[in-house]
Amino acid sequence: MNISYFEAYEGYWDVIDDDLFEDIFYMECIEKLEPTEKVLKAIELLSYFFAEDMREVLGEIREMNMLAQADIFDLWFEIIKSRDYLESLAKTIIYYSIGMPV
Repeated sequence: MNISYFEAYEGYWDVIDDDLFEDIFYMECIEKLEPTEKVLKAIELLSYFFAEDMREVLGEIREMNMLAQADIFDLWFEIIKSRDYLESLAKTIIYYSIGMPV
């Protein structure tokens, strides 16, 4: 998959503009992704994390069946290299799932 797919979503602009993209994401994993509808949806949803608008996204994901949720979270955890971003994302997901404010 080409990085240009990420450019379609507003949340990635801070990452892309600051040349931090390669520090945050595993480029080799992204390049191996096929731009399927499922993958593009996961990338779109992840963009909201960078725009700090996760509550609505997590609500949308919660409405999906369990396998679809697992697919999205698996893809996110596969492509994020930065421990800080990964830890923050994991905490946000966990806190939301137990009813804490995110």
